[in-house]
Amino acid sequence: MIDIRIRVYLDDVTTPFQELANGENFNFDTTEVPDGRHTLRLETVEDGRVTGVREVPFVVRNGPGIAVAGIRAGDEVRGDLRLLVNASEGGIDARYDAHSMETHRGIPFWMGGVALVVILACAVYIATDPFRQRKYDALAEQVTSLSGRSLTPAAVSQQPASPAESAAGNRSPMEIDVGEGDYLPLIPIADKPADPERGAEIFAVRCTGCHGAMGEGTVQEKVTLGEKGVYPRIAGQNRKYIVRQLVSFADGWRDSPQMLPMALSLSDQDRLDVAAHIERLAPPYPPRDAVDTKMLVLGKSLSLFGRSKRGVSRCAACHGANGAGGGANFPWLAGQNPEYLVTQLYKWRKGSRRNSWMHLMRPVAQGLTEVEITAVAAYYAHIRPTSDALEPPN
Repeated sequence: MIDIRIRVYLDDVTTPFQELANGENFNFDTTEVPDGRHTLRLETVEDGRVTGVREVPFVVRNGPGIAVAGIRAGDEVRGDLRLLVNASEGGIDARYDAHSMETHRGIPFWMGGVALVVILACAVYIATDPFRQRKYDALAEQVTSLSGRSLTPAAVSQQPASPAESAAGNRSPMEIDVGEGDYLPLIPIADKPADPERGAEIFAVRCTGCHGAMGEGTVQEKVTLGEKGVYPRIAGQNRKYIVRQLVSFADGWRDSPQMLPMALSLSDQDRLDVAAHIERLAPPYPPRDAVDTKMLVLGKSLSLFGRSKRGVSRCAACHGANGAGGGANFPWLAGQNPEYLVTQLYKWRKGSRRNSWMHLMRPVAQGLTEVEITAVAAYYAHIRPTSDALEPPN
């Protein structure tokens, strides 16, 4: 078993003030730290060597707040000045109102000009919205060529790809392609071979506790908080997609308190190897839950046709007719946990998940109603990525 230790340093001090086991909590008393800017540095250590570093800048302000009236930063002054200063107790803002000391002035003329420009810009934005929508629809259609899928409705209803089939056959060296306009920077691990056997060892130690022994996904109760944790099915997912997600967690493009330390503790080679192992996993799917047929029909309609007037491109164009996915950019969705799919759509909508290729997912999530989000998640959880998948009636 791999033993990971985490050392915590403050500013330029070379001696750590905390050394913790992986996932351990600790109390950081800032009252012993001078007010001002500081940096918290965290290092992961395995077998005596540093394998990862993260720096977190922060500002300490435990002392009193200091306000001054009569002079501002950058003012040019001369002669005697009459200043009023006041120090309020830290954290008790209500006892001192700095605004009451300031001389009230009229709104400058230039601010009226700025307001006029903003109003005109908003009017132009609203007027040109239909043109942007048509451009977005055209872009969404072009993007699907990357997944190797036809864009005709007839072809959409006949594609029987599956994660297991995608994992079969010879694999070329690992390559991560990021197109122009993507949020993520170029991932510098191209042309490196992956070792799935080594990846299996890493997966057994770091991934099975949440995602299951075969990557089938789990739903668990968090003992300490009493909350339900939904951990997605990742078995059979494209290896390039898995690597992109690990990089996204480590660099902050996706938010997850559970995945952040895991992703940070993996080297580039670790990510390649564990992704290669995940791609070849193919556990059976769980039994389908009973779902209202009307919700399944609505979900299928959204998958095949979208809602273009609201910026919702059809899911099947990128994720495949049977939810079998399309390469590094478009994951398979068939058989995924519906609660997980709902959670991710809301994260796209809020912007807390930001690693969508060509910014495609946020307008989709924002254009869906709450009922539609539930329906499309139920539909993809219900179908299977095979040609004989049980689907709702037309």
